Amino acid sequence: MFMDLDDAIADLETEFLNLSAHLSGETLEAMKPQIRAVAARYSPHELHQKLQRCKSSEDPHNLQSLESLLLRLMLEQQFEVN
Repeated sequence: MFMDLDDAIADLETEFLNLSAHLSGETLEAMKPQIRAVAARYSPHELHQKLQRCKSSEDPHNLQSLESLLLRLMLEQQFEVN
């Protein structure tokens, strides 16, 4: 299944929002631009694969898996910039 980048980013955002009920609305809104900036570095196919791996993980803590993915992607981006 092929999707465009906006669809892939929206899927990532939606999944993160669904799993992040413990975060405040302000925190989530503040994170959206970061999620989009990081996710935009990947092809829609790559992003979809990364998200599917998190969602299908045997890890019962899918939120931690998704947060770890986002943090790792953000760190990669930060090191590339510096």
